[in-house]
Amino acid sequence: MLADRCLTIGALAVLAACATNRSGPASTQGSEDAAIRQTVERISREFPALARARNADAAAAWFAPDAIFYAYGLPPVRGRAAIRELYNGFFQAMPIRDMSFVTEEITVRGDIAVETGASTVTIGAPGQDSPVTTSGKYVAVWKRQPDGKWLLWRHSPSANAMSAR
Repeated sequence: MLADRCLTIGALAVLAACATNRSGPASTQGSEDAAIRQTVERISREFPALARARNADAAAAWFAPDAIFYAYGLPPVRGRAAIRELYNGFFQAMPIRDMSFVTEEITVRGDIAVETGASTVTIGAPGQDSPVTTSGKYVAVWKRQPDGKWLLWRHSPSANAMSAR
């Protein structure tokens, strides 16, 4: 049961994961590509601090109003408000100690960008001697909004290991 919870929590943390450190191949398509790369780099810098601070409002602000979050073990979470509530519960239940993200590829097609990457997250409650580290991967679909801002539109993180039942 703890392993299932850690996998789900790891997958949620990977949600953060649309975050990134630059490494690996990626497409190059001019100014659209530059704008989405800047957005992905910014979230990579900001999200770990937001998660450690348990700031669900700021974390959810990275999502489009009509975003959908797909995580192992959960039904789809629809809309920014629901994603905010998911993050709030997650941040309160399993404090994040450390995170890292690596974007493997970004492909831009018009107002849509698809990002794939890998992540690790270390979760542990205060006073917990043995925090849990989970590695995973994610697919993030970004959508350019009418104001030109790129926001997460669809996101699907998953852990690399499945629990034994």
